[in-house]
Amino acid sequence: MELMASERLAHANYSVFRNSNSKMNDATDQPLAQGAALPSLEAAGWLNAEPALETIAGKVLVVDVWDGTCPYCALMAPMLVELNEKYGARGVAFVGMTSANREEAMSFVDAQHLPWPNGYEAEATINALGASAPSVFVVDRDGRVAWNDDRARYRHQVGSLRQQLEVAIEEALDRPEPLVR
Repeated sequence: MELMASERLAHANYSVFRNSNSKMNDATDQPLAQGAALPSLEAAGWLNAEPALETIAGKVLVVDVWDGTCPYCALMAPMLVELNEKYGARGVAFVGMTSANREEAMSFVDAQHLPWPNGYEAEATINALGASAPSVFVVDRDGRVAWNDDRARYRHQVGSLRQQLEVAIEEALDRPEPLVR
């Protein structure tokens, strides 16, 4: 019930953030499946610092593919911020990827208070993930996809998304750390 109220509020207060390179409407993409290797995180540039390999290697990683024109990306951003605060100390890192240019991405990142690295003009990585906005991936410490949301937000199936994401993070944290980094 609380999520439905927040959805109505989000739609009532929704601000459109330009994305001249939007990949949101490409619903035919098939996201990387469980066990697939995470591609390189490449972007034209980064907001809130570039995710250095030494800071994400061996960590559980949550990759959020977002778009400023997506109301569900904005709706779920505070939940992702909460999860970042909850799991950051336990070795979970967050990264955002968007096809938007720097200025468009900065508007969304600033408005949503996203503290983690966000790559802009990241079409190559988004394509390699088989993703379109909105998509979320959980990546194990060994760099393999542990879970993806199968674009639940795009299909307006957000009711249990937080619970599913937390279960995926917990399961990834419970797996043994890789022997070789």
